[in-house]
Amino acid sequence: MPARLDIAMQRNEDFGCALEVTDNVGAPIDLTGWSLALSVKERLETTIVLQSAEIEILDAATGWINIQIQGPGAPLGEYGDPLLSYELPFDLIATDPEGVPTALLAGYVTVSRGIS
Repeated sequence: MPARLDIAMQRNEDFGCALEVTDNVGAPIDLTGWSLALSVKERLETTIVLQSAEIEILDAATGWINIQIQGPGAPLGEYGDPLLSYELPFDLIATDPEGVPTALLAGYVTVSRGIS
């Protein structure tokens, strides 16, 4: 089961965070040779991807990654009515060197209107 992470961002800002990916007992996951992909969707059951984030592996051996989601001018920043807020489901899928995918993180990206 993926770990839960919820992200809040305004339309006129980018989101970024570094975090350590761990297993169910809190031990870091060695991501050497793995590929990562984060997708924000309109609904859980849809395959329409609104935004793909940049995922950088900072330290593969200790499971440290950096997530960057762009807002302004990008599909996520342009999504829906600019005066409304939206909760959009996302997941972070890691594919091991043998090609087996695993969901590491899942949650919601809350996109709210920007101040300026």
